Formats: sequence, structure tokens, C-alpha cells
Amino acid sequence: HVDGVGVIEEIRAEGESHWLTVGFPPALAPFFIRKGSIAVDGISLTVAGLGERQFDVMVIPFTWDNTTLKATKIEFES
Repeated sequence: HVDGVGVIEEIRAEGESHWLTVGFPPALAPFFIRKGSIAVDGISLTVAGLGERQFDVMVIPFTWDNTTLKATKIEFES
């Protein structure tokens, strides 16, 4: 199921891993917790950082190389 749709705001490399920052609608804020599970493009990840309207996930090299995340692009809301 899908509770909401986020927007990729930033992608940054750190060593062999990658960080993704995803913005989300304010109405979803009560459902997030740091170190909780989240799915991005159907890929289960862990919330590594949490703000009022965005969360961060750190993607390990295996996941980056073996999922669609490596093709992810930064999106801008219109």
C-alpha cells in the first residue's frame, strides 16, 4: 500500500554509500520515526535522519548497485 508520495530532494555520495533526502507532505509527519522502516520505490529502507518535512536514508553499496535507486534523480515540486 502507499500512504503518500515523496520527492527526492538530494542525493549525495559518502564513501561507497549514498544518502537520499526525501521530502514528504506534512500530513504524513506523525507516521515517521527515526530508525523506522520506510519504502522508497518499493525498496525497504531505514529512516536515518528526520526533519519536519523530509527524511534521510543511507543506502549501502549492495542496495545501490542491485536496485533501481542508482537511477534515481532529484525531483522538484511544481
